[in-house]
Amino acid sequence: MRAIGDPGAVPALIDGLERCGRCSDYGLGEPKTELDVFYRQCQMDPNSDHLGLGRPVREISIALERLAGHTEGQDHFDFYTADGERMGSGTVTPETIDRHRQRLRAVARLWRQWWQGHQGTAQPAKGADAQTPAMPVGPLPQKRDRGVLAGPTAEGARVTLAIVPNVGDQGPMPRLTSGEYQRYVDNLTREAPWAGDMRGDSFQWSPVQGDANRFRDLPLATYQDRTYLLLCARSDYVMMPEVEGRWIWGLKKVLATQDTQGHWAIRVQFDSSGADLLTRLSQANVGNHVAICIDGHVQCASTLAAPLAREVVIRGDYTERQANALAEDLRKGGR
Repeated sequence: MRAIGDPGAVPALIDGLERCGRCSDYGLGEPKTELDVFYRQCQMDPNSDHLGLGRPVREISIALERLAGHTEGQDHFDFYTADGERMGSGTVTPETIDRHRQRLRAVARLWRQWWQGHQGTAQPAKGADAQTPAMPVGPLPQKRDRGVLAGPTAEGARVTLAIVPNVGDQGPMPRLTSGEYQRYVDNLTREAPWAGDMRGDSFQWSPVQGDANRFRDLPLATYQDRTYLLLCARSDYVMMPEVEGRWIWGLKKVLATQDTQGHWAIRVQFDSSGADLLTRLSQANVGNHVAICIDGHVQCASTLAAPLAREVVIRGDYTERQANALAEDLRKGGR
């Protein structure tokens, strides 16, 4: 109905806008199938080199404006911080997506109210009134399998910590029932690791680095021959250096070191802000497993027997050369 310019499509488009999970002004990539090509030809600006598929918020909103000859603005194309600032680049968290969905519902209500009063007189926009908004400036994001813990690409590497959920009837919060955990496994198998990040799921999959047997008692699943660990993504259970474009903490010291058995590891000391967050996270989760990730890849996961003060030790199957290289990358990315 949108394609033939019928304003009767407006109510359905408003409903669709309200149900959108998140905005994506870049889309999911270049068309590869005949169906992809058809979709691209039907988009509002099919000739732009940067327009990929899967941009429902943008497409629905522009369709509404053209069919109704009216606008409720386009601020809802973007993500916003908790302070109401438009995000340029930065880590999009489940909380970010929650706010975005609330904004979409509010815009849909405005559209619905306007349509109730004007559906008999609305005229499709023509000419200059049917402008397509400019695409955002910046590099196109790459597909990734690392979830929210990876964050945006930057120089060096980033360390993040996340609590591992307990599965079943035992253990402290955060906890999933067996059925809830199985739904996450089914979603991973049916979709892809990054789908939960796109939806803003409270628990998300991150790939395991090295021997997956080290994590065999934790909530694991496989996708395309790779093993993933399910981690908490909500702010109460995650420690990330950057959120929504704002740097919260940094690293004071990073050293490659050997343990008493001669295994190579990386000792990370946080600055004062990071140390405070580390203490709060570990105090609230004694008895839970905490995973330590580098650029979203799980390096190790151990039980929090007691609160941590200022530093963590990242253990993995590292050679001396690998440990020193990772330590240097963390120094560069640790601000």
